[in-house]
Amino acid sequence: MDDKRAKKEIKPKFYEEFYNAFTENPNRTTFRELLKNNVGELNILDFKEKLPEYPKIAKAMLGMGNFKGGCLVIGVREEDSGILDYIGIEDLVDKKEVVDGIKKFIPQKLLTGSFDILNLVFVDSEYERLKGKKFQVILIYDKPENIPYVSKAESGNSIKVDTIYARRGTGTVSANYEELQDIINRRIETRYSSSRELNLKNHLEQLKTLYEEIPKTISCSPFFSNLGLAIPQALFGEVKPNPEYPKENFNKFILKMIKEKKNIIAKELGLGEIES
Repeated sequence: MDDKRAKKEIKPKFYEEFYNAFTENPNRTTFRELLKNNVGELNILDFKEKLPEYPKIAKAMLGMGNFKGGCLVIGVREEDSGILDYIGIEDLVDKKEVVDGIKKFIPQKLLTGSFDILNLVFVDSEYERLKGKKFQVILIYDKPENIPYVSKAESGNSIKVDTIYARRGTGTVSANYEELQDIINRRIETRYSSSRELNLKNHLEQLKTLYEEIPKTISCSPFFSNLGLAIPQALFGEVKPNPEYPKENFNKFILKMIKEKKNIIAKELGLGEIES
């Protein structure tokens, strides 16, 4: 086995250790180690000399999100030989500007809480090749309970609408049958049900509607009381609290349910009951 082939075979397992360390604690030190121990691009890692066009960023984010997460490192050029040239970037782009550029292409669950943009500036560094340079990293977290992420819009040949993208080698492509199966199986393994989440929202909305259907006050007039009508005080005099109205209002009920849910989660984790 020649050296090039051996290097290719050990690359994923070897390099993922540094990638995992960086994603768990993304800072200048772990980023430096990520670059210092680099053996080339992977499906979890993509190097760019400068910030790509927003449709291309969105496509890469969709592919990495559907895979196992990943990161786009801006300010690094990979030579044909596989050696990295840490050229850095002149200006750091504001996260809001990036979000505004990609939001029409990617679903909300990927846009919020599933990615971040890190600014890494090396004023001084024990690793001389990084000294005085700036980099940006678009970090896509692995959130299998939210996949598959499907593109929302298209832009020329850069990204297509209603497409599930995957990472294949070092590129982002439309998922084939096997890749779709992997994505679906990863979602199933989380045992997360979006339909259950939707049902909960529906139940709460229905409960809120029921609360609104019950009058909080009733008329003291025997005539109107016998009709079972709630009469405004301004029109028909004195009113009194409706004894049939739930003693616990809707907001208090929701707070109580939140506490109960917290206690269920705490019990699953082997913790004590939550006090508040």
